[in-house]
Amino acid sequence: GIVLAVKNKPPTNEAEANEDKYGGVGGGIDTDDLFATTFPSSAPSYEGLCIGVEVGIIFDKYATETSWQLLAGESEEVIWTSDFYGSNWNDDWDVFRKCFPPGMYTFVFMDKEGDGICCSHGEGKYALSSEGTIIAVGGQMDSKEERTTFELEYVEPEPSDSNGDGLDDRLGLVMPYDSSNLIEGETCENFRLVFETDQYGIETSWELYEGSDRVPENLVANGGPYGSEETYVYNYCLASQKSYVLYMYDWKGDGLCCEYGQGFYKVTSRDIVIHESDGKFGEEDVVRFVLPADGTFIETNAPVATPAP
Repeated sequence: GIVLAVKNKPPTNEAEANEDKYGGVGGGIDTDDLFATTFPSSAPSYEGLCIGVEVGIIFDKYATETSWQLLAGESEEVIWTSDFYGSNWNDDWDVFRKCFPPGMYTFVFMDKEGDGICCSHGEGKYALSSEGTIIAVGGQMDSKEERTTFELEYVEPEPSDSNGDGLDDRLGLVMPYDSSNLIEGETCENFRLVFETDQYGIETSWELYEGSDRVPENLVANGGPYGSEETYVYNYCLASQKSYVLYMYDWKGDGLCCEYGQGFYKVTSRDIVIHESDGKFGEEDVVRFVLPADGTFIETNAPVATPAP
């Protein structure tokens, strides 16, 4: 399967190119913006190439245990950091953004008790990304810190499954759908998912199953969390003469639109629109469909019969 992330990415020939999205105090766009916060430090300003970095966090019930840092180069100079959060952040969430010049960096996520932000006291997680591309996802920890070293500009590596569990080692997602033995238009049909995240991409995820329900062994593909205010495109050639169900999730329960942005999602097969959403849903939205698609609208959240062979 082909996975393509289309970034809403400004040119990066000058520092000012990313100012609107990644400037401001403490990771916020501006001091009066929804992203603005006094908790992360105000990272240094740079002239020249400036590449966006985003830290998204969903906290557990003990935000006072949580902190993070961004270190630069071999010297590991601290250039962006948060204090340990206050109890007012318990079970809360936020996103912090800044831009930095090309080079090597290390992100350190810290938990005082060493039990992470998932899953003993909540379902917390964090996502580190650069201009829409996820670098690392975490939250389950058995130590007081978790470190990720990366380079800017970030080039996403190919998925790998070293232990044979069917999941990508880096992000924990199912390995890309294998249609190498299928023929498009005969034994498989195009499936295309396009969506734009709102201002809190950390909240967004999705799952695609073969059949009509969330049976773990029938999971075909999944994704999330994501960068904020980014557009993502997924293309697969899925086995035809089968039914499928897509679940779009939003952790906060306010969908992709409209309180914190104008997100949406759209599902198509070739030139046939299976479902087009304005992004207004709660914790989840469900789309059931069959392939090959015939243009017949199928109600979301309703069962659908598998086509006869």
